[in-house]
Parts: sequence; structure tokens; C-alpha cells
Amino acid sequence: MELQLAIRKKLFIYLYLSLVSFLVSEELRTFSKFEKHDTIGFIGDSITQGVAMKNGKAWTDEKRCDRSVELSGLYHQYIQLFLSTRFPGKDLWTVNLGHAGGKSSDALTRLEYDILSSKLDKSFVHFGMNDFRYFLYLDSKTTPPKKKKMHMQREYMQNMKTLVGGLVEKGIQVCLLSPTIYDEEARLSTKVAKNANAELSNYVGLSQNLSKELNTPFVNFYAPMLALTQGQQRNNPAWSITKDRVHPTERNGGGQFMAYQVLKQLGLDEPVYDLSLSWSGKVLKKEKANLVDLTNLADSLLFSTIETALPFPILKTDIGFKKYVPFQQELNRQILRVLEAPAGEYDLYIDKTLVGRYSSGELGNGVNLSANKKTPQYKMSHKLRDLVLFDKSVLEQRVRVMKNNIRFVLKDIKGVDWQDVSSVLDGIARFKKAKKKQGQKISGWQHYLVSTAEYSFGKHEQILKELQEIRQKLAKLPKVRMHSYRLERVTN
Repeated sequence: MELQLAIRKKLFIYLYLSLVSFLVSEELRTFSKFEKHDTIGFIGDSITQGVAMKNGKAWTDEKRCDRSVELSGLYHQYIQLFLSTRFPGKDLWTVNLGHAGGKSSDALTRLEYDILSSKLDKSFVHFGMNDFRYFLYLDSKTTPPKKKKMHMQREYMQNMKTLVGGLVEKGIQVCLLSPTIYDEEARLSTKVAKNANAELSNYVGLSQNLSKELNTPFVNFYAPMLALTQGQQRNNPAWSITKDRVHPTERNGGGQFMAYQVLKQLGLDEPVYDLSLSWSGKVLKKEKANLVDLTNLADSLLFSTIETALPFPILKTDIGFKKYVPFQQELNRQILRVLEAPAGEYDLYIDKTLVGRYSSGELGNGVNLSANKKTPQYKMSHKLRDLVLFDKSVLEQRVRVMKNNIRFVLKDIKGVDWQDVSSVLDGIARFKKAKKKQGQKISGWQHYLVSTAEYSFGKHEQILKELQEIRQKLAKLPKVRMHSYRLERVTN
């Protein structure tokens, strides 16, 4: 009986995921028609904001090469890197508008000064984890009764309606993102909030119903994340896509998994390019690239391409993209296919550089060059990786602290002028003095926020300038590039 239930559950999840993919793909394609200049905000809680802290200390410029700290909240940074490589030359810019510990009600509080001031064209809204207050489920004595749960659900729906309405009123397109899972089953040291995930699933339904009511696109994180987690935990009960049951961990590809779901469900599955040629010199298929000067010279096939996209730079450590989702096969296809080539092996040169040796069978089936680190296309895209996933991420963390987080830390400090850096720094000094007078130590997350604010406000203009420079650098990528190819038969 248990086996039959497990099979039925697995089948249900498979059918559900298939249905979700079928229902949302066409609807979201309209949302994914990016303009020449699009500023795209990701509005959410700590899962969106992420953290960059080590022992509660600010991440200073002098330690920007310290990779021992896990940068979480990277799903939108992976999306930034994908958009920059897939649509080079378009000014597509993602903005981290997460607020650690925040609920949908907090988003309304910061709507004017934080969210709308970012001058967005499109937005992704991701709330639910804090709205249902998962921490109340850590103790059966504090678990909300049914009446309270219903009240919290209505509160969530009303806040989300108001938030979406405020965005749409300003001409900002909205896509709702479902909550991610709360992992009750993994054998982790973190205490379990019992029955939290079941209540969280109600918020998934609420967010999906709201998207239908307000006619906004919807991306489901919850169902595929739950299916992956249950599948992995059958073989490894300690496995989790989270690091603490709540926050997705990069160690198991959490941010990559989330990014894939957004990109896939948006329908951004066009190839980098897909070329099929015959050894005799005929073009059988060309998608996302134009060919010129296609010539067969006995033991060589020569051609040039005009290309409009770059491959996404995948590393060995990208476990989420490589192991848990079919990213390469579905979203990162740079396919070169040569049919009817005489049996044997062939050296492939791109721009006079030898990038690999392939058999006639491999060429006939099609070679995905997106993971080939020797190609000039990969090398160009790889140069952007740290710029986005590290530099942009760290700089945006500082902006989050300055623009939003520090306001919540100093909420009881009177007379702070948030437009005046010196006034904010004076407020921080008064906050620290009051804590010391009360004999209270500033530690952990609060210490990170205070120390990061002190460090960042002293470099306020520089930080904003660096972010603008990154945006300009990404926007100035060449829209088209020409590459020369030579496929040469290996003769002994």
C-alpha cells in the first residue's frame, strides 16, 4: 500500500509539473518580451535579498576575494547573467529589492521610498514564507489556531493585492512567484517547525489564485522544489535544497534551481544557436545565427557565422544547473550539427583557435558547444560571471542595507533624515550608544547591518557609481559578433 501511495504521489507531482509548464509558458512569453531598456525588480524577503555575512561583519572591499562566505539569494543574479548573455546589447538590469525578515505588509511600507524609487519596468514579487510566520510552528504552544490562520491568509491576500495594484498603477508589469518550500523532512540540526510546509502550501494556492484574479503571470517554485527534495531524500535523508529548512543553499544549487524555474516558465528556451550543415556544404537549419561563406574543401568545412547570443558560462561547481535541472539541454543550447561527414575524427577551430576534437558520429548527433571553455563565445561570457554573481551581488547587498534595512534597525531612533548621510550615521551612533548604555551587545545579523551601513555610507556615491558602471558594461556588449569556423578532418 505504501509503495502504491508513493507511486501515485510521484505520478501526481509529475502530472502537476507538466500541467504547470503547459499552462504558464504561453502566458509568460508576453512578460518575457524585454525592451531595449528594462529595469527588472525582484521584490521579496530574505530569500530574495540574501546575505553576505561572516561572523556578523561587513564584507569590505579589502576582502572581496574572500569566497569562503556563501552568497545566497542569487537566483535573480543568475537571471541577470542569463539575460546579459542571451540578449547582449540590450540594457536589461535586475535590481535586488529583497528585505530580510520582510512580509508583504513590509513591502507596502517601503513601496514609495524603496521599490517605486527604483524606476522599474517589470517586477517579480515573492512573499509567503514570513507571512504565514513559520517560526510559530517551532512550538506546538504557539502554532496558530485555524481561525488565526484564516485571518493571516486574508491579510496576505489583501497586502498582495494592494502591492500589485500599486505597481500596476505605475505601469510596472508584475509576475508573481510562489513561495519556496519549508523543508520539514531533512535530517538537519535546525529545529523543525512541524506542519509548517502544509500551511505554506496554502499560500502557494493563494498566490496562484491571486495571479488569475489580477491577470498577472505566475511562476511556481513550490511544486518542482518539493518534487526534487522528495526525490533526493529517498537516497539521502540529510539532503536539502535549503541550508536551514527555509533559505535555499548554493551548496545544493538552490539559487540555480530557482533561476531555471523562472527562465523555463518564462519560455526563454530559445537556443544560443542551432546550426545543421551537410558536409557537402549545404545549410540544413539555422536558428539564431546567420551563415556566410560556407565552403567544402575536401577534408575541411569552412564557414562564418553572425551570432546574436552568448552561452551561459557553466562551471563544474554549478551543481544546480548540472545535476538537478536540464539547464544545458533546454536553456543553453549552442548546437553545431554536421551530417554526412565521412567516418573519422575532426578538429574544430573557431577564430583560428582549436576548441575540440569530435567524431563524425558526435557531429552528426549535434555538439553542444555551450560548455566548451575554449570557445571565444564562452570566454567572453565567462568574463561577466564574477562581475554579476560577485561584484554586483555584494554591491547590491550594501545598497539594500543603506536604502532599506538600516531603517528597520533605527526605527526607534527619532529625527533621522534618510536623505542625509550624516544624519543616518548620527542615528547609528545614537543607536550604538543607547545599546551600550542598556548593557546590550549588538551581534549577529544586527551587527552585520550596522557595520555594513557604517562602511557603505562612507562610500555611498562610489557604490552607486560602481553599480552603474556594471550596468553600462553589460549594456555595451556587442549585439552581434562574427566568428569563423573550420572543421578539419584528422588524417594520420
